Amino acid sequence: AKPHGPVLLFTGNGETEIPAGPQATIEAITTVPVILGLYDGQAHITVIGDQLAPGKPEFTVTTAWLRYWVNGDDAAKRYFWGDNCEICSDAKWMVTTNAAWDAQKL
Repeated sequence: AKPHGPVLLFTGNGETEIPAGPQATIEAITTVPVILGLYDGQAHITVIGDQLAPGKPEFTVTTAWLRYWVNGDDAAKRYFWGDNCEICSDAKWMVTTNAAWDAQKL
């Protein structure tokens, strides 16, 4: 697929269900900004059901993403950008971005 806007990807660091792996997915998307978060200690993350509940790491990240991109909430921007971005400074998350993400001037 060819996304038309910024992409948030996240999963557990033991992901095996994506045949080529999450890193191959981020490398294949070159036309839009992409951030990939691998959460330590989980093999797979789903946003369906009770896993997407307050207090869960995927809930916080998803909520911040939507607040920033859908609602224009600049306070949520700190989760993804800056020297001390929330997801970047949390030892449980390993964050990778593509060149289009890194080139953003936000």
